[in-house]
Amino acid sequence: MISTCKECVLEDKHHHHARIQLTRCGTVAIDIPETNEHIDTELDSVEIRSHSGKLCLVCQAKLKSRENIQRKALPLQQQDALELNQLIREASEEYETLMNDLL
Repeated sequence: MISTCKECVLEDKHHHHARIQLTRCGTVAIDIPETNEHIDTELDSVEIRSHSGKLCLVCQAKLKSRENIQRKALPLQQQDALELNQLIREASEEYETLMNDLL
């Protein structure tokens, strides 16, 4: 895998779309076109968690304009959350293998 993309419909009140790209280099890019939101973060800064009774993709990213860390919880449909959790695990394993091969 060089990168894997997952398209999701968020379980928010507006049902925005999210395009999530995971790379074997350990990065994650999230685009929400309806709000012009883009989040770049590291693979170890994302996880699937239960948040307010819903499964969410929780991520942390440093804002470019500030030193603050932005924490974002994106509510997902259960099937999307399960598939994304598997993709995160696979990308993490590939990243670890890549780093071990470089040593």
